[in-house]
Order: sequence, then C-alpha cells, then structure tokens
Amino acid sequence: MIILQANGIAKSFSGEPLLENINFEVQTGERIALVGRNGAGKSTLLKIILAKETSELGTVTIPKSIQIGYLDQHTGLESQQTIWDELMLVFSDLKQMETQLTTLTTQMGSVTGAELEKVMHRYDELQQEFTQKGGYQYEKEARTVLHGFGFDESWHHQPIANLSGGQKTRVAFVRLLLTKPDLLILDEPTNHLDIETVTWLEGYLQNYPGALLLVSHDRYFLDRIVTQVFELSRTRMRKYHGNYSQYVEQKSGDHERQLKQYEAQQKEIARLQDFVDRNIARATSANAAKNKQKAIARMDLIEAPQQAEKTAAFRLQAQKKTGKDVLELQALTIGYTDVTLAKDISCHFYRGDRVAIVGPNGVGKTTLLKTILQQLPALAGTIKEGYHLEYGYFDQEDESLHPQKTILDEVWDDFPLLPQTTIRTALGNVLFTGDDVKKQINELSGGEKAKVKLAKIFLQAPNVLMMDEPTNHLDLESKNVLEQALQEYDGTVLFVSHDRYFMNELATKVLALRHDGAELYHGNYEYYLEKQANHQEEAGAQTTEISENQLTYEQLKVRRREQQQLQRKIEAVEAEIAGLEDTIEQHQAAMLAPEIYQDYQKATAFQAEIDTAESQLEQALAAWEALVAQE
Repeated sequence: MIILQANGIAKSFSGEPLLENINFEVQTGERIALVGRNGAGKSTLLKIILAKETSELGTVTIPKSIQIGYLDQHTGLESQQTIWDELMLVFSDLKQMETQLTTLTTQMGSVTGAELEKVMHRYDELQQEFTQKGGYQYEKEARTVLHGFGFDESWHHQPIANLSGGQKTRVAFVRLLLTKPDLLILDEPTNHLDIETVTWLEGYLQNYPGALLLVSHDRYFLDRIVTQVFELSRTRMRKYHGNYSQYVEQKSGDHERQLKQYEAQQKEIARLQDFVDRNIARATSANAAKNKQKAIARMDLIEAPQQAEKTAAFRLQAQKKTGKDVLELQALTIGYTDVTLAKDISCHFYRGDRVAIVGPNGVGKTTLLKTILQQLPALAGTIKEGYHLEYGYFDQEDESLHPQKTILDEVWDDFPLLPQTTIRTALGNVLFTGDDVKKQINELSGGEKAKVKLAKIFLQAPNVLMMDEPTNHLDLESKNVLEQALQEYDGTVLFVSHDRYFMNELATKVLALRHDGAELYHGNYEYYLEKQANHQEEAGAQTTEISENQLTYEQLKVRRREQQQLQRKIEAVEAEIAGLEDTIEQHQAAMLAPEIYQDYQKATAFQAEIDTAESQLEQALAAWEALVAQE
C-alpha cells in the first residue's frame, strides 16, 4: 500500500533551484534513507512532506488514515507531567478500555440471566479489541523502550520539567516510538545518543511495523536499517536499492558504466563522422557517407556523466616527528574538584597510534582529552609525555571559535605570519572560496564550523591530534575524505566519537573507559566489540531485574501497585477462561440429547456457539500467557 506519494515537487531559494521534479513514493513497511550533501535540500523536502513548508510545484499525497510521526534532531518534550504519566497519555484509549473491562467484571458478579449474557457479550467484544491493540503489553513495552533509552525505573516518576535538554529529547523520542505511526520520519536520530542506546535503537527499528524515512550521517546505522536510498543531488532525486554501502557501490559502478558507454559512443560517432567527412563529396561513396550520417542521427545519444560534486580536500602532515613513545598515563584520575569521573587509568600510546576512546556518557571521555592537554588538572596519577609533542585539538563545543569574526580572520589571526594566499588555499580546500571567507562564524552551520576548525588544524600541522566528535556535523562525503586524511596522517590520534563506522575505519586501538579504570584493546572497533561479547559470554547472562531490597520505599510502592494491577488482570482473564470452558462443556453435553442432535437446525446453532466460544477461549489463553510472562 502506498502511504505517501510525491509528484513533481519543485522549490527554489533566492531564484536558485533547490529541488526540481522530485518524484517518489513510500510503501508500507519500507526502510528508506534520504541522503545528500549539506544544503542539498533534505530538510526542505521533509518540511514539504510534513506541510510545514509549501512547494512551488507538485503535490504530496497522504491517505487520511495514515499517521505520520516526526522527530527533529532538536526536538525536546515540554511537559509538567512525570516521564511515566506523560507516556501513559499515549495509551489513554487502552486505559479507558481497561477501566471499562474492570467495571464489566464487577457487573458480572451482580447480574444474572439475560442481563449477565449481555454483560458477558460486551466483555468478550471489548476484551478481544483490548488484546488486539496490545492492552496487556503496553506498560511492559513502555518500560522496555525507556530502558533502551537509558531510563531505568528510578527515572519513571521524575518530572519532565527537571530534565536536561538531551534527556527531554530522548523522552520525546520514546513517546514517538510508542505511538507507532504508519510512517516514522527521523532527522539525525542517533545524534547525542551513546553507542549502547544507538545499538538498542537499531534492533528496535529493524522490527518496527511501520515505514521508516531516515536522514542520518551515521553510515553504520544506515547499513543496518535501510533497504533503499533516495539521493538528493543537484536538485534531482535518484533511487537506489540496498543499504548505504550498497548505494555507494552502485553509484560508483553506474558512473563508471555510463562513462564507458559515453566514451565508446563518442568514439563510434567520431569514426562515422570521419568517414562522412572523407567521402561525402566523392561520387562513388557519397551514398555510403549519407547512410553513415543517418546512422549518427538515429543514435540515442548517451549523456556524459556529471562530474562529481566538489569535495573538501583534507590533508594533514605533521611538521615535526615525535619519538616512538608519545604518552604514558599512570594511575590517572580525572574529573573536577567536586566529582571524580574515572580513576586508575593506565595505558601507553606510541607514534602512529589511532586510539578511539569509548565508554558510557558521563564517564569522562572529553575530560580525559582536556586533562592530557592540561586544560584540566589531573586529580591523581601522572601523564608522561614523549619528546617534541605538538598538540592539535578539535573541540566539539566550538569553544576555539570567535562568533563575531569572519572565516578569514578567524583562521588568519591564528597564523598571522602566513600570507593570505596560504590561508585562502587552506580554506578553499574545505570549500570556502571567494566571498565565502567573509561570512561571520555565527552565520555558519555546524558542518561549516567543523571545516573551519579542520582548516586551522591542517595549517598547524601538529604531531599529536586530539579530536572530540569531529564528524558530528560533517556530511557523508566529508566524513569519507576526513577518514582518508587521518589514515594517511603520520602523527598520533586520540579521538572520541559516536560514529561507529568512523571508529572502525580509523582506530588501530580502542581505549574503553570506565569509572573504575580503563582497558586498551589492540584492534579496531569491531575487534573491541568481539572481545566485549566474549567477556560477556564468560561472565554469563546478567539479569537486568532490580531486586526489591535495592528499591527505595516509593519505588517499592510503585512496583507492588503494578504487581497488584497485573494480578487483577490475570484473575479477570482466568475467570473469563473458566466461564468459556463451562459454556463449551455445557453446549457439548446438550448436543448429546436426542432432541438436539436429531434436529439439524438446533445442532448447527449449538455448534456455532461452541465454535465462537472456542475462538474466544483461544484469545483469552493468549492474553493470559502474555500477562503471566510479565510476572
């Protein structure tokens, strides 16, 4: 079923076309990535789909019955409710049905005869609808999704107003997932999520019942989720089948194939035209020349493939070479005066190492970089440096940039002895050309600011590079170029990143940071994951259940109240099962009487009632199993 269709969408800004003749459709259950460079029009197209912006031409058609859910990367939930109460609003219809079922159960104990039959019939209908809509599962599902996003039960009754901006965004994400829209549109869904949460989200979305339309710079994420790629480039859209890596291969193969076909045809045209030029004036061969002319005219001309869009040219080479030993951390403790983040960090880094620093949010990954750079003091332990170290630092918070400066001044002020041509060349390599360099820093996008910082680092040419989330705002092509530049870099790199593809391609070692220590793995990110899996196997399955003696008094009251509610639901379903079994048994016994089995119409009516009761019994048993599984 087509749940969204776009025909002939066109949009321009300041007279320049951004989108032209965009046509696509989304079918039930499809997983689609929308990709393209920064500025290609992805966000604009999403706004047109969501009717937040109008197109100059074309239409977007969405059936009235289709529900669309959208999460912007900057969305934050504002509410006076607690987290749990806010999420329960998603299930208000189920909670209302639950109340009605409880009322009907009470009524069954106080009525008889025809009135009881009427109440039981209404209960059966409502209970069947309640089961089909997940009525016995919704609280468990809410707890599961909250846990996946890092909110254990201690968070459930926290007021949303007291949460940080990032936590509000995660709660908004949870709420959206629980609504289960027919089409889920996610704009950079992995931004600001730790790796554990992203991994959980991948598993959830792989089993999501609706369709997905994703905008993401996380290549690892796209590879695991999507089965189609819509590419926006030079105002047009093109569709590819497969995940992101397959799209890259297809695009490259298509370009090479078209180029070969174009060159072969041009060679053939030149050969035919040469024959025409040499023979058109000769009486003996003029007819043959004219036939060659007609052959050229009949050809379906193959267009020359478009030149690749201009890409940043990142190149980094250390000015000075360090010794073999670069850094040694000995029993290092990091944090702040009033809080320790991680302690007992001991490891050794050598020239040429590319070290990914991983660990849960709040463990001190950025703090470790700043401590090595002496921007923060070590709380304990020592940092032993090798010879001739010159640090370069890419900070994710843009603290090194001055908002009121122009791009040119921002870079040139750091390197006043270099000629302007050298500065402009460095900026041109990251795609700031002409009057672009006169833009102020505060006018730039996140990706543009990242390129300014990279230009400064490339001019500095350090031999030890500290990078904190360097790919956060870069488009996919720029990430690829940066990866290659760092792989060819002859210095040492320590970096923090949530981009698993980037880590896997770049890292030669992984430093796993914990609050109580650190462990260095000699391999890339996939090697680290393999070792982690082996450790978990050896340790055995670890339960995630919290024992009652670990809960606070308030948490214990909530847990017991939920258990009591669950027990009442189980008892109600058990009563229904007993009633249905009695009905089936009574009807089967009645059919043995001669006045019934000898009367075809009566026997048929009794059998129909038995069939109905057996069907209801099967549903009730399934509901009972689902409830018991929650105990």
